Amino acid sequence: MSVFALVVSIESDYPNALFAVPFSVLLILLWIFFRK
Repeated sequence: MSVFALVVSIESDYPNALFAVPFSVLLILLWIFFRK
């Protein structure tokens, strides 16, 4: 859950969707990769 809170905080810090959305997806993919 902390990862999703981090994504929300990043999107609030950077409201530019062109930056926030791909970066959020990248963070989630990295989180899934390192959990395995």
